[in-house]
Amino acid sequence: MTEEKYPSLLQDRHTYPREYRIKPLWRISISLLALIFIAGGLIAVVLEVVVLRASGALMWLMLALSLAVSTLGLYMLLKTLRYKVVLRSDAIEIQEIFATTRLLRTQLQGRRMVRRNNSPEEIQLIPHQSQQSHEKKIHIPSMLKTDTAFQTWMSGITDLDQEDQQRTLAEIAADTSLGSNKEERLQKLATAKKRARLLNGAAFVLSIWMIIFPQPYQLLMLVLLAMPWLALLLMKTAKGVYQIDGNTKDIKPNLAIMIFMPGLALMMRAVTDFNLVNYTPVLQMALACSLTFTALALHLDRPLRSKPVMILVFTAISFAYGYGAAGLLNAKLDHSTAETYQVQVLSKHISRGKHTSYHLQLAHWGPVRHADDVTVESELYNGIVTGGMACVALHKGSLHLPWFVVRACLG
Repeated sequence: MTEEKYPSLLQDRHTYPREYRIKPLWRISISLLALIFIAGGLIAVVLEVVVLRASGALMWLMLALSLAVSTLGLYMLLKTLRYKVVLRSDAIEIQEIFATTRLLRTQLQGRRMVRRNNSPEEIQLIPHQSQQSHEKKIHIPSMLKTDTAFQTWMSGITDLDQEDQQRTLAEIAADTSLGSNKEERLQKLATAKKRARLLNGAAFVLSIWMIIFPQPYQLLMLVLLAMPWLALLLMKTAKGVYQIDGNTKDIKPNLAIMIFMPGLALMMRAVTDFNLVNYTPVLQMALACSLTFTALALHLDRPLRSKPVMILVFTAISFAYGYGAAGLLNAKLDHSTAETYQVQVLSKHISRGKHTSYHLQLAHWGPVRHADDVTVESELYNGIVTGGMACVALHKGSLHLPWFVVRACLG
């Protein structure tokens, strides 16, 4: 059976078996990182036991964490050195630390290109459904050093991504709601792809613009507020042509960037630019927006319902959008007269990480009955000394969410 199905491979039987390992540069890099983990964990153990002489539950916790780091490093090292793919004319073997997985070509339903945990794309070999209870899917990383023989072997496995594309294309071509004939329907798909690229690109650029240099502030805010709803409207009117999330091989255009990027940008600006007296109401608004937006997305994108992880991600991003929308509209549409309070600065500190932020610890004032940590601009931070006075401008908020900004006191 194998000889009849893969004659070209059997003509080159002398080519196999062939072994493939991780590329040397990757092997060296991962091994060095693993050695750092191993050494770091062991050094921490010595410091805890000999130098710090920790005791009790804290000591055991610190030892466990240190040993866990070393163990992780050892696992990375052994996996990198041991991992090997062996191709035979009729089978594939994956050698790992403690086990070897072997599948015959006749056991394979097909292959896909997948991305796990935001890592580079990798080949996924999928056994037939009758085999899946006994055999696991095989993942072959992109960092593997391959050759023409490897590509030839893989080309003989059914490309399930391509089959999905052809199936989706046929469904769109046969969908009478998209046009009166096949040509019109396929043209609608081509137009949707161009529109999605344009709108996703605009959403990305405008979101980064809003984060880095939010001017003109209100115009950027209004455009970004509208974009996620425009994405849902396109999905509604196009009747199944668009999707919110899918793998990179899907034929339907993806509108995820139109929804995700504006939400993150709006929330970042709301958190950075405005302080609320009470955060509970805005969190409640964000939750209501998140649940509503997610329900609409699940209604419009049926395949999304089978992706629980993506649903959680979508809900979280929708929450960010709801928080940003409520916070910014509350402040930017507020035309009330501010009340000003002079407040003592108790302390100040800088938080450094992926982003640097500047914080003042303010004494209680007005409706705030406790010391409060607020984020300010670097210029204000550098111009105010601990023990000095800052001026707080309190506004009512267009959504009745009292908010304030901290400024230097004039005069």
